[in-house]
Amino acid sequence: MAQDPTNPTLYNNLGNLYMEAGRPGELMKLYQDGVNKGIRAAWLYSRLGQLYLRQGNQGNAITFFEAAAQMNASDYDSLQNLAVAYKQTGRIDDAEAILRMILKSGEEYAPAYNELGMICYQKGDRAAAQGYFEKAARLDPSYHLNLARLHKMAGENARARASFEAFLAAKGSAPEFQAVAPQVRRELEAVK
Repeated sequence: MAQDPTNPTLYNNLGNLYMEAGRPGELMKLYQDGVNKGIRAAWLYSRLGQLYLRQGNQGNAITFFEAAAQMNASDYDSLQNLAVAYKQTGRIDDAEAILRMILKSGEEYAPAYNELGMICYQKGDRAAAQGYFEKAARLDPSYHLNLARLHKMAGENARARASFEAFLAAKGSAPEFQAVAPQVRRELEAVK
């Protein structure tokens, strides 16, 4: 990097190593240095947005996700994350517009269906929420959790149980799943 400080590939490779090593502070500094050195790559802005979103800094997350979307309007991960940040800051209509735009593209994108389901639920439209949750779960079984909880709230224990079990089977032993697994198992036991 000292010899080629504006090479985006180097930032990507070193950033991946920092992520694997669990060094978020160095990762943030690396990516900010890349931006400061003039690297204009959608993936770089998107990753900075993700880091800020994890820190709870939605303002900076939005700034970077919006920039990433301008650079690559077909990066649905960045757009969906932008919708999440909008939703977290109360910009529900903006979040919904982005998610609908993703789905209008014809992309069968489970995270967008899931987020739309949550927005519909927030607005009190349980039927629409269920429809979106079902589409998300059909595309990716790891999205069964919201559907399971919706069925549980409606007293539909058999359907809730099936969705909880599908979620647990889909997530398996993924490391990011380990924190939520005990709670999901308790929820499953409550509907047996």
